[in-house]
Amino acid sequence: MIAGDFRNAGRSTRRDRRGSARVFARRAFAAAIRFVAVILWMSFGGCRASAPRAPTVTEWTPARRAALYERTDDWFPSADFWKPPEDGVEGVPEGMFPLIVEACPDVGSGVTSFGRVVESLDGACGVDLLRPTVYAAASTMVRDGVVHEQQLFMWFYAADDASPSAGIRASGLRVTMNPEGSPMVWEVISRNDDGAMVFVAQSLEDAAADEFGVPLPGRRFSIEGDVSAAPDAVVARVLADGPVPMGPFVYLDAGRRVSTVICRCMPSQADSFRETANYEIESLQALPTCAIEFLPAWFGDVESHKASPLERALRWPKG
Repeated sequence: MIAGDFRNAGRSTRRDRRGSARVFARRAFAAAIRFVAVILWMSFGGCRASAPRAPTVTEWTPARRAALYERTDDWFPSADFWKPPEDGVEGVPEGMFPLIVEACPDVGSGVTSFGRVVESLDGACGVDLLRPTVYAAASTMVRDGVVHEQQLFMWFYAADDASPSAGIRASGLRVTMNPEGSPMVWEVISRNDDGAMVFVAQSLEDAAADEFGVPLPGRRFSIEGDVSAAPDAVVARVLADGPVPMGPFVYLDAGRRVSTVICRCMPSQADSFRETANYEIESLQALPTCAIEFLPAWFGDVESHKASPLERALRWPKG
C-alpha cells in the first residue's frame, strides 16, 4: 500500500527511500490519470467500442431480473427526505436535482445515511456523515446525430456502517434529456453486482412500442433490448412525463439500495417522513482521488471499457 511504503521509507536506507518515493510517485500519477479519464469520459459521452464478458443469462435468471422489476413497488412506512439547497449549483437547471428518500432502518441496525467523501492522510476513503453531499456533473450523449444533455448525480455511503472511514460505496443517477430538455432516461448508479436498473419516460416507451411492437421475450417493455445482450439490465419502470422538466424522487431501501425512481408528478411511496433536511452540492471534480476505485465499472473505467446500462439495455426508436 502507498501508506505502508511511505512509512517504511522513513526507516530504510537512502536507496530504499528513493525506491519507495518512485513507487509513490508512479501510483499517484496513475491515480491522477484515472481521475482525468473520468472527467473526459463525462465530457465526451464515454461510448466504448468493446466490453468484457457480461454476466450470463444463467447468472441472471428470470427470477433475479423479476426482483429488479418488483422492488419498484416497495413501500416505505417511514423515511427520511433529502432535498437540494435553494441556491442550487451553476450548470444544473433549477429543479433538476434529485429528491432522495431513504427508508428508516430498524432501530439498532447501525445503518447510516450518505455523506461527504473525505480522504485520510494515508489515502483511504471515508464518509463524513455530518455533511450529506450530492456530487453533480454535466455531460452529453450523441445519438443519430442528435445531442442529448445529461446530468449526473452521485452520493456515497460508508462501505461499513460501523466504520465510516473504512471505504465507500457509490449510489446515484444519470439523467438523459430529450432534445426539448425534458428527462427521458434515468440510469441508476449502484454496486456492480446489483444489476443495472434503467427508468424511461412514457413518451419514449410509446415511441418504442410504435416502432418495435410488443416487448421481447423475457422483457416487460418495448424499449428493452434482447436479454442475451444485457442479461443484468432491465428497464424497471416507465415514468409519467412531467408537465415541466424536473428532477425525480429516488427511493433507497433500508440497505441503501435504490428500489425505484419516480417522477415528482407521481404518487409518493412513503407513508410519512421522519426527517426532512437539505444536502450539500459539490462538483464531481471535487471528489478525492481515492473515490475513483469505488465507481461502477462502466463509469469512465479506461481499463474495463464496459458499456453503460444506457448503451446496453435499450433499443432506441428513431427520431
